Amino acid sequence: SLAAMAERHRIGFQMLERLLEHAEVRELAPPDPELERLMPAMRYVETHLAEPVSTADLARQVGLSPSRFYSVFRRVTGITPMTHVLNARLRLAQHLLLTTLTPVGEVAMQTGFASPYYFCRTFRRHRHTTPTAFRRDFSRLQRGHR
Repeated sequence: SLAAMAERHRIGFQMLERLLEHAEVRELAPPDPELERLMPAMRYVETHLAEPVSTADLARQVGLSPSRFYSVFRRVTGITPMTHVLNARLRLAQHLLLTTLTPVGEVAMQTGFASPYYFCRTFRRHRHTTPTAFRRDFSRLQRGHR
């Protein structure tokens, strides 16, 4: 159910926060030089989620042509650069929906979606529920655990 999924996400985020408090990410795995090269682009995504972001913008961050960047990014991460952008936007949207009372339309704007309609449609396609239902179901779950 959606409530169980939301609870698993909450617990997972708490566990990840605890792990990161006690360990440096670099100590967990050997550094991948290609992944290290992509990190400026990935950080750019995280700090520009409310703005339009293109593959060319990301390629500029690491000094590659857009086509070369796309190729390297896809090979290293297994997803396209724009899928990475969309996933980051959806993660932020989920966080805002669960931790604030910000209206759904404003969440759409804060996470870089062109319109609330497009945000709701995309959220539903990827999370299998609407943003409003996601927030409501999580809220009910929280009340049930008190």
